[in-house]
Amino acid sequence: MSAGSPRFSSLRRGLADLTALQKGAQYRQWTVLHQAAFGGHFDTVKQLLEQHNADKNVTCAIPSLKRSPLYAAVVGGFENIVEVFLDKGCDVNLGAGCCFPLNAAVCGGNNDLVVRLLNAGADPNLITPTDGSHHLGPCQTPLMEAAGRGHLKLVEHLLGFGAHVFHPSME
Repeated sequence: MSAGSPRFSSLRRGLADLTALQKGAQYRQWTVLHQAAFGGHFDTVKQLLEQHNADKNVTCAIPSLKRSPLYAAVVGGFENIVEVFLDKGCDVNLGAGCCFPLNAAVCGGNNDLVVRLLNAGADPNLITPTDGSHHLGPCQTPLMEAAGRGHLKLVEHLLGFGAHVFHPSME
């Protein structure tokens, strides 16, 4: 392969993109897979998962958050990348604090992502411990987030999937 060939240029561009993703990941303490998912880089996500065996359930370097690449894709609003992770069998309930994929979809008001995550087994009753052990303080359930933001359709979806109106840990 010569240095001027289209294939070489494409490879060089891909490596430059990967280097940029790595640099961007450092400040969030994310992996390259997180950064690619958050940035909407569909082909890069697929390549990392399929050709480089990237761990689909890897979490960021901040143990108290456990942000997953799926969470990053949800925050970025990239439904096609969320689909890739769900098709690969990602843990839809992996997270901590307010950093669960379902919470992120609810906060973003994304009906389609909320329903897709619920259908994939997301727990509508996940909540941060209220004992103050999380650095963000007590968070809310997805239902509380949806109600507080006035997302009636999301409230209906969450209730339909078994969200508790009165969460047991708050009674």
